[in-house]
Amino acid sequence: MVTLTFDEEEMLEVLWTNLVERDRNNCLLDELKLGKDQEKFDVQAAVVSLVKNKLIKLSDDKKEVSMTSIGQELAKKVIRRHRLSERLFKDILQVRNHEMEGASCRFEHLITPGIEKNVCTLLGHPTHCPHGRPIPPGPCCREHRFQVESAILPLSHIPEGTQAKVAYISTNKIKRLNRLLSFGLLPGTEIELEKKSPALILKLDETVLALEKAVAEDIFCRRAGGE
Repeated sequence: MVTLTFDEEEMLEVLWTNLVERDRNNCLLDELKLGKDQEKFDVQAAVVSLVKNKLIKLSDDKKEVSMTSIGQELAKKVIRRHRLSERLFKDILQVRNHEMEGASCRFEHLITPGIEKNVCTLLGHPTHCPHGRPIPPGPCCREHRFQVESAILPLSHIPEGTQAKVAYISTNKIKRLNRLLSFGLLPGTEIELEKKSPALILKLDETVLALEKAVAEDIFCRRAGGE
């Protein structure tokens, strides 16, 4: 099992966003940006180590970089931990946006597989980070473990008669997002789920809304009193 340094994990994160999420096989090393603290990273040492461990490959002229299949798998795990950390700090700890990135970046490197699973279950297996970027699913997500102890759940998984507070909306469908926001379903909004079938009926203030289950899957809520 390969043990990665902080710099190496950061490099794999950047490569994931530049290659996998842009559907590219390779990119120029000079394109890679490690954020505002880039000067603190030993990029050269990280590259040499990742090449040695056969996680990345360099072109003959050393200017372009690509990831091996093993490197991609490790990068996916690093990205998953980072984006779960962002959701944890944003939704549970309610850390402000300008503090969230630094805190989650440090925390992600401390998460073990067991802690990762517990964090994901606690959050209700989110599919996107607070910035709208996808969170790679883990085994617990594929097994649909929406357990009783989860602090945040999709609206569709909350029992009838439950009072809750909207934590976040996770969708890449802009029209759907704008429609929900126009109804007043903002993070922090208190709601009551009155009925789940044939449509979900919820009440917020004096407004009553009927939502399809597919839409309710995108609305993640924190149970009232669970803060």
